[in-house]
Amino acid sequence: MKEKRNFNFVMYIFYFIAFSFLGSLMEYLFGLVGGRGIAYDKGLFELLNLKLYFIPYYGFVGVILIFFEKLLEKKKVKFVYWGILNAVIILAWELIGGLFSLIVFGHKLWDYSNHFLNFMGIISLQMFLIWIVLGYLFSFLYRHIITFLNRFLL
Repeated sequence: MKEKRNFNFVMYIFYFIAFSFLGSLMEYLFGLVGGRGIAYDKGLFELLNLKLYFIPYYGFVGVILIFFEKLLEKKKVKFVYWGILNAVIILAWELIGGLFSLIVFGHKLWDYSNHFLNFMGIISLQMFLIWIVLGYLFSFLYRHIITFLNRFLL
């Protein structure tokens, strides 16, 4: 039992690192196509004087989503609700992170002020709809890729 718990902890560390790098890559690619992207790198640079290509913000939300995906599987929640539930989790995490950046850094790391129905420029209806789509994509990938990896590594 202790070995399984240790393995789960190691897997969550792996997920954290993987999602942190994937989030950083996503922000970089978003910047290449003309997006403004998250200014998290800038905030970390100001705080730690360190340029990172690793955004732990995405690592944390990835781990939270995987935890909830496992919970949804156990509770036998229908897949049709998964994307919406994931979007709510992402939106809540985005609100927490946005408020944190205002308090700690004194500025927004992203700004949705020009989006329709936004709250303080931190969250918006437009992004919530995008998070729903990405929530379903995440659930699909989780069910197929991560489940395969867990079986392969066990």
